[in-house]
Amino acid sequence: MASAESTFKILKRGMDAADRGETLAAQIHLETAFNQGRSPLACSYLGFCKAREDGTFKEALKLCGEALSREPSNALHYYNLGRIYRTMGRKPEAIDAFFTGLKMQRHPLILTQLRELGVRRPPIFRWLERGHPLNRIVGKAVGWMRPAPGV
Repeated sequence: MASAESTFKILKRGMDAADRGETLAAQIHLETAFNQGRSPLACSYLGFCKAREDGTFKEALKLCGEALSREPSNALHYYNLGRIYRTMGRKPEAIDAFFTGLKMQRHPLILTQLRELGVRRPPIFRWLERGHPLNRIVGKAVGWMRPAPGV
């Protein structure tokens, strides 16, 4: 059996590869880490890789669900769940998963996904157009006070 340190290194290599979009290489590392110790991070990242590489969405959702049941406050699991939904073409569910993850932690990877999806905060004064000067000025002034879109 591999040591905990080497298992962590394998898991980290897999996570980094998945975040770079190299899901086939990541899947190999993550399956090794998953078999050595079924950690929640290995489950959720492996779920994303399986969805992207194999198209086994049911298994991917099951793995991510297992990770969420063990660590419901880890934003990375919601990040991976959102990416699974996005791979499936289910944009509304992906956005919901990303927003739930933002409630746990303002994670830059989640914010990047939301930007790519084109999700924006609603304007401050909803009865005025987004480009109205009042919305733009007040929105900039209080923007730093809000943690993230949808939170």
